[in-house]
Amino acid sequence: MATVLVTGATGFIGSHVVEALAPRHDVVGLASSVYPSPRDAVRHVRMTLPHPDLEELVATLRPDVVVHCAGVASVGLSMHSPGVDFQSGPPVVFQLFDAIRKAGLASKVVLLSSAAVYGNPQSLPVGEDAPRAPISPYGWHKGMCEDIAQEFHGTYGIRSAVLRIFSCYGAGLRKQLLWDAAHKLLEGAFVFDGTGDETRDFIHVRDVAAFVTRLVEGWPDGGCVVCNVASGEATRIADLLALLPEAFGLSGVVPVFTGRVRGGDPHHWRADISRARQMGLAPAVSLEEGVREYATWFFAVTGGERA
Repeated sequence: MATVLVTGATGFIGSHVVEALAPRHDVVGLASSVYPSPRDAVRHVRMTLPHPDLEELVATLRPDVVVHCAGVASVGLSMHSPGVDFQSGPPVVFQLFDAIRKAGLASKVVLLSSAAVYGNPQSLPVGEDAPRAPISPYGWHKGMCEDIAQEFHGTYGIRSAVLRIFSCYGAGLRKQLLWDAAHKLLEGAFVFDGTGDETRDFIHVRDVAAFVTRLVEGWPDGGCVVCNVASGEATRIADLLALLPEAFGLSGVVPVFTGRVRGGDPHHWRADISRARQMGLAPAVSLEEGVREYATWFFAVTGGERA
């Protein structure tokens, strides 16, 4: 049993990571807002990062692994409030690694990064060795966080796994495409920016959480390992949105696209996940299953009913 500190423990990915780890490990969740949840019977610490008490917490807890899920994950927000995005990213990651250094621990770190570091890749599928070319403040700041992980391994020997998450979705996600689309569907205005031909590489949040668990239980060789986390399949935005009306029990509803392109949004993504597969990634939730599950969760939290 490992002692695992999970930051952002009540957030979208963090809560699923806690749920996956809790049955077999001593999990401590750290979050800015803590509220009871029947599914994560773990210890919680309320703390908004960066925070001066983080060093004492790390030194006292002596975690075997830290899974860093905290931070603002919104390209749109970063475009109009880059300072907010920055403050939740590089300064927090630096403080976390420095707390491990000061405590003299051999803690390993799972750092959630993003495919946003790639921007618009020159070729697909994009591998980890492709140049970073972010087109949003969010992507730039994620790249800075990756550099901090490299810095603390190269200088102080702290090991880390940097996960470039592509388009993660699933129950609990209260923002981004599916959340927006679900509300539009109920309001009868199924209209979206873009052309619908843009592609993303979707991965279900349970598959991400299962992969993090695999890393905690079988750490890969190497000092600072970077890997893509995705399904390895490109899906057109129009094709994803076409699944939602069926999951809502509606027929004859098709998405309409304005053709306007939002700043910071890439055109096409598809990941080379061969490295992650070697490390234990095994996507198991199909897009159809994931969208049906999302619709069920959406109705449960909004009080709506299927048609």
